[in-house]
Amino acid sequence: NKIWSTSSLNASLGYSRQESRLGSTEFTSDGLVGSLTFTREINPTASAYISASRQLTDQASDFTLEYGDVEFDYTEQFGIEVTAIELGLNKTFSDGSRFDLQGFANRQDYQVGDRQENALGMRFGASRPIRPQLSLTANGSYEYLRYEDNLQDDQLVKASVGLSYRLTEDLDCSASLGHSMRESDLSAVEFNENWIQVALSYRFL
Repeated sequence: NKIWSTSSLNASLGYSRQESRLGSTEFTSDGLVGSLTFTREINPTASAYISASRQLTDQASDFTLEYGDVEFDYTEQFGIEVTAIELGLNKTFSDGSRFDLQGFANRQDYQVGDRQENALGMRFGASRPIRPQLSLTANGSYEYLRYEDNLQDDQLVKASVGLSYRLTEDLDCSASLGHSMRESDLSAVEFNENWIQVALSYRFL
């Protein structure tokens, strides 16, 4: 880590080894992993950052197979290489309002087969106090997804507005109304839905 008067740089580098299986076949993947984040203070109320990372992870799928009256539990597990980059801007206003904006891109390469997934998008979050302990919130995101193995393109849009009330220093109560939709070349995965969410959030020490 390196810190200057208006900037900071955080970096990590390591080595990862993943052992996974698909049916009776075992796979091994290894390589360098790491992350790099550079943050710059634009002025006392605004900052911007850029981060990049490469990670090795895995995904597991559980199945139940039936043969007559006998059931078998079956697990598929395989490695995924994830490369991601994100840029962000955070701004605080004199009345206590806050606005956050992020742009992101990531790529997932699956160890098994030629599967590759790419994502590109942006998201924002905003809050504005309307009383000492009550704030109005708004969030939204757009994400473009590309599945290379079947040449499938998806678009995912989410938006919500709500209220957040601070009950104590560590406990918040919130309620929000939102809309989500997904458009795809594959009609079976498309959806268009409205939702309501009520939540309690507690900050532990």
